[in-house]
Amino acid sequence: MTKSQISTTFSLNLGKLSLISVLFPIFALFFSVIYSIVYDFDRVIQSPESPCPNKTIDYLPSVTACFSKFYPQTWVWWIGMAFPLWPRLILPRLFFNFHTSKQFLSSSSLNTKLQSTLAIISYYGDVIDVISLAFISYVVDLKPPEVESTVENTNIVLIHAASFGMFVVSSQLYILCTTVLHSSVDFYPNKFKKQCLCVSYVGLCIGATTFFFYKQLHPCQDMLQTYFAVFEYALCAVNLTFHLISALDFGDYEMTFLPEARDPELKKLH
Repeated sequence: MTKSQISTTFSLNLGKLSLISVLFPIFALFFSVIYSIVYDFDRVIQSPESPCPNKTIDYLPSVTACFSKFYPQTWVWWIGMAFPLWPRLILPRLFFNFHTSKQFLSSSSLNTKLQSTLAIISYYGDVIDVISLAFISYVVDLKPPEVESTVENTNIVLIHAASFGMFVVSSQLYILCTTVLHSSVDFYPNKFKKQCLCVSYVGLCIGATTFFFYKQLHPCQDMLQTYFAVFEYALCAVNLTFHLISALDFGDYEMTFLPEARDPELKKLH
């Protein structure tokens, strides 16, 4: 058998791939938070860089404190976020291609120009969402387990804060534009769920941002971090749920990998 006769074609179901991609960060998030609360509560609840002369009363740590400073939470979070990176960079393009297809454009109640604008904003919002999450996850001021430091790297703090801001803005744009697009057609039986998630997500982002700035201005008040953590947990849950049900819209589709077509006639068929 010659090399050209060997078949290397295989397919991946997008629905199953999407489900696995979302389960990885969900497990990493649950592990990091629960492990931190049960085994590392004192360190994650009170930052050594805190300007407060006395400890504040809080019951929940922020998501960032759980995965960005201590082991083994950081290792689990890095692995959990690494797997879905490449599928999440592929799916936005699939959505964009469908949102700008003739079938979608002819079926939508929106005009063509508005559809194209929303599709572009949704696409870039989703891509920036993924990139900002990568920066939030991997650009951290991590020390070896045996090293305790009370000095934060200012550059890393700024990058983390900027990445968080990019994530909040881009994820809202993606979810809002996608919801408007999907609500304009009759293809999606789950569009009411998306509308509810969209409204919830925008409200949570406003609440989280408000508490974040208030917390920065009044860092020594009791329970502020706990309230902010509740917004963070809910925000992560809604974001992951929206991505999952949107990706499962492609549950009946297969991603097929084919060998390179060398025959000119075969290339025309491709």
